[in-house]
Amino acid sequence: MPDSNSHERINRSKRYILVFHGTDRTIKTEDFDFERSNRDDDFGAGAYFTTTFKAASKWAQAKKGNVVNWYLFHQGSARLDKTITINDTETMLKWVNTIIEFVEESHSDNEDFIIGDTADGMAASVIYEYSRNAHRNGKTLMDLDDDTKLEMAAALNPDSFDQQIAVKTKKGLNYLEFIDSGKARNMDDNWFYVDPAFVAADVVALMTEKYGIPEDRAIVEFTKSNIFHIITEDQSVAQLPAEELLRLYEKEVKKS
Repeated sequence: MPDSNSHERINRSKRYILVFHGTDRTIKTEDFDFERSNRDDDFGAGAYFTTTFKAASKWAQAKKGNVVNWYLFHQGSARLDKTITINDTETMLKWVNTIIEFVEESHSDNEDFIIGDTADGMAASVIYEYSRNAHRNGKTLMDLDDDTKLEMAAALNPDSFDQQIAVKTKKGLNYLEFIDSGKARNMDDNWFYVDPAFVAADVVALMTEKYGIPEDRAIVEFTKSNIFHIITEDQSVAQLPAEELLRLYEKEVKKS
């Protein structure tokens, strides 16, 4: 079971993962409009998804919306050799260089997917400040030395809680399957969402049977104190102490 300090990361060993997109309306996969996407986002124009419900809820609120869309990303079938994966501190320089390339419109933009940490809401102002200082010295952002780029990366404050997936091509959208949409929820940092596809079916069945909640309408989650919950679409909460589930959960996970 993940501990309270674990970060949500793309698990390449899984054939598919659950991802989210927060906005002001339901958007099926075929409805994404690349022409209307924001070129100023971390990895330029594209359709953006996150690995956590929490981050998607923030995205929805930023767009003055209250809708989180759910999708399955069939990464086992996707051409991952065309993916730039930026997922730890050792590749921070690669991450910031990728952002710089999009800011300066020098990126080749021939990937289907770009997966990496999410910069915080101050990214635009940070990039502007570093760009302005570079131009004063007759340089571009890409001309900066590695130490300055790493300083810029730290200032961008990548959100270590989740990763984002930028789908850059319409072909890339073929690997995402729309599942459902629901209301965004406010959560504090004590909550971690568990991909329902990862939780053993027997555990979900046990929890939902105990409380009479339809399995396909529930989000399974746990707190730092390892208390399992089920959050239903209407926000009601069913609680079950971890000790009733740990043994069964661990046994089923080892089998998967």
